[in-house]
Amino acid sequence: MRPRVRGREEELAFLDARFDALAEGRGGVVCIEGAPGSGKTRLLEEVQRMAIDRRLRLFRGGADPDGQFVPLGPLLDGLSTGSGTLFDVDRLRHLAAAPEQRFWLLQELQDRLEQVALDTPLVVTMDDVQWLDDVTMLALRTLSARLSAHAILWVVTVRGAAVAPGVRTMLDHFQRAGGHRLPLGPLPESAVTGIAEEVLGAVPDEATLGVVRRAGGVPLLVVELLRGMRDERAVTVTDGMAVLTGPSLPTGFRDSVRRHLDQLSPSAREVVRAAAAVGRTVTVGLLAELLGTPTAALIEPVQEALDASLFVEEGERLLFRHDLFREAVDSSLPVAVRKAVRRHAADALVRRGAPVTEVAALLADSAEAGDRVAVELLRQAAAQLSASAPSSALELSRRALELAAGVAAERPVIIAETVLLSWQAGQAAQGRELAAAALPGTMLPVAEAQVRLGLARVSSQYDFTEAVRQARTGASLPGVGPALRAQLLALECLNLSMVGDFRATADAVAEALDAAAEAGDKAARATAVAVDSVV
Repeated sequence: MRPRVRGREEELAFLDARFDALAEGRGGVVCIEGAPGSGKTRLLEEVQRMAIDRRLRLFRGGADPDGQFVPLGPLLDGLSTGSGTLFDVDRLRHLAAAPEQRFWLLQELQDRLEQVALDTPLVVTMDDVQWLDDVTMLALRTLSARLSAHAILWVVTVRGAAVAPGVRTMLDHFQRAGGHRLPLGPLPESAVTGIAEEVLGAVPDEATLGVVRRAGGVPLLVVELLRGMRDERAVTVTDGMAVLTGPSLPTGFRDSVRRHLDQLSPSAREVVRAAAAVGRTVTVGLLAELLGTPTAALIEPVQEALDASLFVEEGERLLFRHDLFREAVDSSLPVAVRKAVRRHAADALVRRGAPVTEVAALLADSAEAGDRVAVELLRQAAAQLSASAPSSALELSRRALELAAGVAAERPVIIAETVLLSWQAGQAAQGRELAAAALPGTMLPVAEAQVRLGLARVSSQYDFTEAVRQARTGASLPGVGPALRAQLLALECLNLSMVGDFRATADAVAEALDAAAEAGDKAARATAVAVDSVV
């Protein structure tokens, strides 16, 4: 039987009241916020149990720090587990990757969720939203607002520490729209005492409680400290009292986790350490490849890690019981070993045909300067994400630029790509600084034209004359292809019209129309035609 939740009586009463409101047709959003180990996931499990007990439709999802570049992955995973599949998930993943289909994607999600909620109240839970991708954040923000009048309860968890600006914007939106914030603080003394009695099987003495207080009331740390004390026989139960007798006790979570690892067999320790280096979740097949062993040989060590409560199973994947376990094990690895394992994992996933967006985090973290393969894969991932998640794409492009430090031939092109992504991600000033540092330089004309295209787009936000200059300079460079030249000339005539020089604009329009026709660029032609109507 699973131990009951202690020290969260007010929070559970609040959630119970939200379920009563849901039964009356009133949904809403609840954000459970707290530090790592504060019990967010455990409280979310209670939400899921409440939904099951009340025979409500339940869907569960969770974000992954290594999955931030997979558009809409956490939401679609959640909407296809727990209570059956609502959608054709493969088709929706395809739509999520196509920005021009964003409206229809959200509309289909909205329509289907609305149909389900009309039949029975619906509960959607999402763990660790601090790691959500841009598209999932957009979907959660949009769908929760559009479906606010329906019997849908959205319950999300987020780490209380600093989160990305996009995540904070989403959470602020929830609160302004009437959402509820449920912060989790330290456990009260009475709850800590109750947990100690439960784990140790006896009432703890003052010395034992003094050790447990080092955990600061963080539920996970409290439990792990107590388990370490119990397993190391640092307490002796006498006449119903757990008395501290050991000379040395755990002082932090990392030591507690290391003790857990020390109790495993060597093969199980290898499995746990390799999994920690890869990320929050991992498949047995990938572990087998990383460790150079047959998959069947991992049956026993994986089961041992499951029995030790280090792993839990989630479909076909192994998931660390808590992120703190993974972080503690991961931080204990030598940096060189950790990087080598993550790079090996990235290479293995690429060989298996995994999308580059799924291995981008591994590559960004493990590659060394001059790694051409990693640079190219990061550029591919950034290109795939540029329209749907520009901030994530910019992060990958910047990392590719760092890694290309010793690859002179590729840097100008990557600079151009990064400048454009800076503009798309709303960081025009940073893009402008990057381009200014690179120009003038020893770039090839085509690369320089790409950089100047980015500068023209950025400059059009604050200085039309500068945008005209950059576009004209880029279009005048030798060897610039028709497509790039058409884009530059279209930007030139557009910004000339904003300056107000209509005589020069009329001449530029004619040139831009000719270039667009040569390149077959419909977007450039549409820009020129629109400017011509202004003239």
